[in-house]
Amino acid sequence: MLPFAGARLGVSYLFIRSKNHMELGLMGLYEDDLGRKDVRVDYWEDTWNGEPIDLTATHTVGTSRFGALLTLGYTRDFI
Repeated sequence: MLPFAGARLGVSYLFIRSKNHMELGLMGLYEDDLGRKDVRVDYWEDTWNGEPIDLTATHTVGTSRFGALLTLGYTRDFI
């Protein structure tokens, strides 16, 4: 298992300042696997003539992610 860290930040603006509010918001996020690990995989694959061949692949596990989200909301105050 790889260590993980992330952060989210959101902002919003309220429209129609009464008991009923419409809200428009924006959220951004960043997530990162703090480590990377190379993984080797050995497997067999059939060729067009039916003869299997032995193959090896190496993949890096772990990545960074960015994202953004636009939100639209409604709030009703009861007080």
